[in-house]
Amino acid sequence: MAGATLNVSQKWAAGTTIGAYPRSNWSQAALPPSGAPVGAATTTAVVGADGSLVFTGLADATQYFAAKSDGVGGYVGFSTPSYNAVSIAEAKRKLWKPAIVEDETMPRLMCYTNSAVTSGTLKLCGGSAIRAGVPVRNITFFTTVALVTPTNQWFCLVRERDNAVLAKTVDDLTAAWNINTPKTLAFATPYVPAADEAVWLGILVAAATAPTLPGAAAVTVMSLEPGPVCCNADAGLTTPASLGATVTPGAVQSAAWAGWG
Repeated sequence: MAGATLNVSQKWAAGTTIGAYPRSNWSQAALPPSGAPVGAATTTAVVGADGSLVFTGLADATQYFAAKSDGVGGYVGFSTPSYNAVSIAEAKRKLWKPAIVEDETMPRLMCYTNSAVTSGTLKLCGGSAIRAGVPVRNITFFTTVALVTPTNQWFCLVRERDNAVLAKTVDDLTAAWNINTPKTLAFATPYVPAADEAVWLGILVAAATAPTLPGAAAVTVMSLEPGPVCCNADAGLTTPASLGATVTPGAVQSAAWAGWG
């Protein structure tokens, strides 16, 4: 069975009960419908305080109209997705996503090789997005080769469209980071985006031997917008304070897994 979430804040007030009626209840000649709905609603839902309307128990790949039982306020047409390979892939991505992160740069099922980190050089890992109004509290990276004799290790959040540094984590300094181990570092204050944004998750390590990360090979021929999926940026860095307000993306690098939570 399928579900659907609609934004109806401009149509019906919070607390209003709305039904989902199959489009097949009307003949093509009667579309778009008007007046009271024909036939019974498949299901009903109540408009939330934020104007959202969440239907569950709908048929897959079916066209519906959302409406009040008396038809006042008109109709909102929508369709449910097909239960196909695309929806299976999305379910797999969500269900196998590590619990420590809200979103990740790439599914860990796609990590098949090591991705290098250069000591003192910021590595930017793209493929993730932050959502308007959702706090970003921390960033997590994972090792495939242990960190040796570190002096600095911290992460940052960088907006892709203008290379702005949105937040930096604490510096974990000389703390150990063993092989096959996640490290989660927090921001002093959660970052709350005003709009959905494509972001890079950045990692900076200064050490005798930098770790490697799980990832995938670089795609060097796709010079497209938005920016490179993974790249090196500013070099010669140590503490979080050594990174300025913006970064300068450089050479494309192999993609790496990271996540924010």
